[in-house]
Amino acid sequence: MRQRVKNLTNSPYDLPLMGGGSVRLPAFGEVEGEFAPDYVALLRSSAAVELVSDLPPVPPVPELPPMPPMPVDTTGDGVPEMPPALPGLPGLPGAAV
Repeated sequence: MRQRVKNLTNSPYDLPLMGGGSVRLPAFGEVEGEFAPDYVALLRSSAAVELVSDLPPVPPVPELPPMPPMPVDTTGDGVPEMPPALPGLPGLPGAAV
């Protein structure tokens, strides 16, 4: 479960994340993380921390399309030439149609 946890004490804590590893909860600070449901229940019962909110899961980042070809001076004459086009990018200068 993705949670925001607030530390109510002046001591930092290392909180174990669901996928492995941990996140440092600073003294009187807040962190967000994906914690196991049984650990969230443990945090709820603790007087040292407060669960600020139940956060929705972070959606995956969509894959970006490839960059269009950039002009490069390949002959040394100071004039950039278009490199070979990337397939599937019609309408861009130098792109294969």
